[in-house]
Amino acid sequence: MQERKETMRKGKIQKEETVAGVVSATEWDDEDNVTAVSIITDDDEYIVELNKMAEELFDFLEEDVEVTGIVETDRDGSKRIAVTSYEVLDTGYEYDDEEDYGYDYDQEEYDEDYDDDDDDDEYR
Repeated sequence: MQERKETMRKGKIQKEETVAGVVSATEWDDEDNVTAVSIITDDDEYIVELNKMAEELFDFLEEDVEVTGIVETDRDGSKRIAVTSYEVLDTGYEYDDEEDYGYDYDQEEYDEDYDDDDDDDEYR
């Protein structure tokens, strides 16, 4: 989904676009802290220019977002976005680490309630 709005800046037309994608870390410092992110869409990657609003996106790594901002294309064809607003999208998917396909990671035995067949499976 892309929505465009044009503005003038220094005699140049700037496009404000809204894109939906996943926040992805692209750079880290020596202590493995994220220092740069991109928005990955089905068709493109948007390098997020650092500003106060963009730094908030660091809290939503690997989450679906909709961001609005000024988009520019570099000479090499890569796209950059200066984020002016964003919204974290609710995908409706929630992963439960405690219970995954019949195995309870807090216990040392297999939970047979999740076993579809009638054979006698045992965890060893």
